[in-house]
Amino acid sequence: MDGQLGLSATSADRQMAIYLVFLGAPGRNRTYDLRFRKPLLYPTELRERVALEPVDRLPTRVQRGWNWPGHTGGMILDALAAPALRIGALLRERGATVAVAEGSAGGLISAALLSVPGASAYYLGGVVVYTPAAYRAWMAGAVETPSRLRGATEAFALHLAQSAAVKLGATWGIGEAGAAGPSNPYGDPAGHCWVAVASTAGPTDVTRHLLTGNDDRPANMAMFAAAALELLAETLEAAHS
Repeated sequence: MDGQLGLSATSADRQMAIYLVFLGAPGRNRTYDLRFRKPLLYPTELRERVALEPVDRLPTRVQRGWNWPGHTGGMILDALAAPALRIGALLRERGATVAVAEGSAGGLISAALLSVPGASAYYLGGVVVYTPAAYRAWMAGAVETPSRLRGATEAFALHLAQSAAVKLGATWGIGEAGAAGPSNPYGDPAGHCWVAVASTAGPTDVTRHLLTGNDDRPANMAMFAAAALELLAETLEAAHS
């Protein structure tokens, strides 16, 4: 198990950035530059340490961003694009492929992978496993199901990663299982998530736990997806070294 993934606004090696852009009057747009690293910082601490920069200082491709329903303005998710680009380059270089089974991320992992030009060379497909019916239809039977399996656990995320890879005949599988908010029926807090990477080419099973400490559902979905993508990118880079 790789360990906890937390949030910080400070500089660190191998960090990712999520740019949150809130659009206001002309000249008043503000960008929140949030960074992933250890140890875990809860939202109050994060707000006190986050740096604010005008949106026009961001690269044009980042300013365009992705809009989120229900939110004023837009939220820029550069943290998804960066690892997706790394993953695409490494998979193409090795002639490898990837499949995705995600839950609370709601398709964002697949969307990020598919945003890279030429993704059809390595992305075989993905599903959102959000209900037992979806699991039975798309995942069941690919690999042996662990006993007493339940959602939003390390075992379930790894099972999804293994099942996705086997079902689609991919070299790598990504699994994600969490509670974006509010708390789920099992009592897991909002912002709790497990992500996993598995390979059909060798005994490579890696998991990581994420606890954001907040109940912002769209933001949690984005952070879950970013964590899953970064885990695969790091695993591919480690296998390449």
